[in-house]
Amino acid sequence: MKVLLPKLISGISSPYLVIPVCFLWITGVFSPGFRQFFLWGSLFLLLSLLPVLTYVAIQVKRGKITDLHIMVREQRSLPFLIATFSSAVLVFLYIWLHVPDPIVRMAINLTANGLAFFAITKFSKLSIHAAALSGSVLQLAILVSYSWLWLLLVLPIVIWARVLRKRHTVWQASAAVLISSLVTILVLYTP
Repeated sequence: MKVLLPKLISGISSPYLVIPVCFLWITGVFSPGFRQFFLWGSLFLLLSLLPVLTYVAIQVKRGKITDLHIMVREQRSLPFLIATFSSAVLVFLYIWLHVPDPIVRMAINLTANGLAFFAITKFSKLSIHAAALSGSVLQLAILVSYSWLWLLLVLPIVIWARVLRKRHTVWQASAAVLISSLVTILVLYTP
């Protein structure tokens, strides 16, 4: 139980789950109909999630990357670069398609956070689990309703799980929350 619970919490709070759930939820809120939601959501999944997930899965199978959550810091640069580039392409596609501003801002936020964590990963391995959760909750609160801020209460549990699994230190998780939160607030509140 001591090992299972942190692993379960880490799985549920995976950036591969948290970011898409939040992104699709907010996309649904701002989509005028199902067709637009389906198109914009599919573009997000195809451009922001699929390229990096495919690359990482192939590299794990080849033995070049340790696991899907890229435990080794030195293996993180290229996946961050792929995710960031893909998100930047999504931003331009959303602008070209005249997607509502809150959805475009989410894609910009994803790109900005990707750039920040790409730069930081050169010298430190911060917790993307904690960063994804804090950034996603803030995005939900700022764009939809501040009543969602209560979800930030889950952060200490996720940090506890990541520390107990020896994936990160408290400092690495806390720094990730701070950086992701600052980037998200700057992107979503900048006119």
